[in-house]
Amino acid sequence: MPGFPAGGGPEGDGALIPGPGPAHPIGKPSPERPWGGMGPLIIVSLGEIERQDYILTPGRYVGIADEEDDDEPFDEKMKRLTSELSKCFEESDRLQEEI
Repeated sequence: MPGFPAGGGPEGDGALIPGPGPAHPIGKPSPERPWGGMGPLIIVSLGEIERQDYILTPGRYVGIADEEDDDEPFDEKMKRLTSELSKCFEESDRLQEEI
């Protein structure tokens, strides 16, 4: 598609890959945004795509933060969260009756 930015870098031309985040279906192509309303995009060199074995999954091209382990055993955490959720439902029911 004309107007796509090149990937830059020593490998030459690149490709636009949908980045993480929601797509925006509303939007028409323009000179500034030839891809229209596709949503966030990242520019990746063809060399990087080749190194990723031609897999175009966005997670391969953007950093994803590691989640911290909270050291709470799963069973205990599940019981605690289920109890909190039950209390929220009870509060919701109470407020519904009040309304």
